[in-house]
Amino acid sequence: MTGGAELISPVLIYDRQNVWYPMFQQIVSDFNHDDNQEIWFNDTEGLHVHMALKDTEMGMLTLRNLLCLYGLYENEIELWLDMRQRDNIVFCKSLRRSFEDRHFVRDDTVPGVERRVFERRYTPQEFTEQIHATFPEDTVRYLKAEAIGLCDIRENMNNNNNHTVNLSLSRNNKPLTIEFRQHKGTVDSETIYWWVTFLAKLLQYCVLLEQVGVRILDSEGAGVDGDISFVGELTKRSILDIISFPEEGKSYFARKKEELRDEGFDAKRGLEKRIIDERARRRFTGQETGRAMDREIRREPWCRDALRELLENHQIEIEFKDPDAEIEWVERDDGRGSKNAGKP
Repeated sequence: MTGGAELISPVLIYDRQNVWYPMFQQIVSDFNHDDNQEIWFNDTEGLHVHMALKDTEMGMLTLRNLLCLYGLYENEIELWLDMRQRDNIVFCKSLRRSFEDRHFVRDDTVPGVERRVFERRYTPQEFTEQIHATFPEDTVRYLKAEAIGLCDIRENMNNNNNHTVNLSLSRNNKPLTIEFRQHKGTVDSETIYWWVTFLAKLLQYCVLLEQVGVRILDSEGAGVDGDISFVGELTKRSILDIISFPEEGKSYFARKKEELRDEGFDAKRGLEKRIIDERARRRFTGQETGRAMDREIRREPWCRDALRELLENHQIEIEFKDPDAEIEWVERDDGRGSKNAGKP
């Protein structure tokens, strides 16, 4: 007999690892395969971790900085996770993609058809500026709307929680929590331990930043005329170094990264990074990000050569729907019955 189930832990105190870690070890023991029982996970299940501060609510600067850091380092974080958790636009949409979805224009070139054309493009600087922008009401509700890409605050946010990071609003006796949704479903105690530890250290770091009044944001004019971009320099470091993650944990994630390495995916992300760096460079000269800038970048010889190499070496095809269309990544079947799609 088979059936789906959701395992929900009680509220746990992170600093009491001696209490909650044995609980997860017990789960592994309880669900070991024998003739009568077995547990497994399919492609839709995830490990969702809700975090809150004990006896106080998280401040707006803590939330903003956490969203900034997770978005800035999504491409590093995803390397520790299963391929199916990367670019999962159905169940776990990235903050970077949500940032681009939040900014669009209507295209009525086809009579009777209204299309959503993405106009904003991701750069670290523009992404963090948007997260720290002033909203009509400086509330968590508006910050959530911005982070998950809603175009109108009146949209139903209860049906828009499928993102890597979700701000779960307070209600009744439930406090405001940050929900991390990117990890696949598992009952492996070591995996859960290091993932939860990473998220806790990230939150603790953001609380510290708020206490000293630091924002993950460039100062006005940064990056122009040779001035250093704080955000640009920050992203050259590993998020694990920034939050002072323990060496044992760094070794664990290094092993996961090597275990889950995919040359084609790495090549795709490498090209995306070059495009993002070029966007940032041009933006510092006064140009606006958008379709026009991306068209110019795609015409550069280095970009055309890189696109060709992706196709020839990794069977990653690029589909151009029309001359002004988005680049759509179309990966061939990876042998596990899945196809991933995204865009630089």
